[in-house]
Amino acid sequence: KKYTYKIKNINFELSQEKVNDLVKMYDKFLDPNLRPEWLPISQSVTPSSYTSATSPSSNIARQHRSELKKRKKAKKSLK
Repeated sequence: KKYTYKIKNINFELSQEKVNDLVKMYDKFLDPNLRPEWLPISQSVTPSSYTSATSPSSNIARQHRSELKKRKKAKKSLK
């Protein structure tokens, strides 16, 4: 029996940037015992391994901050 994702040739490969983000997340915030086997245990911290300004997590954080600013301005204008 073939799985649907194999039939549709869906690729689940992660970019190195996403793998680095996951490694940092597990190192800082999550229990190391929960780390998936396919995820590297640890990587040396180099300037390129830091979250870049264009990484997906940075974009989400930027959008969230702008939404908060808009809400704050809307509240002030209602008063």
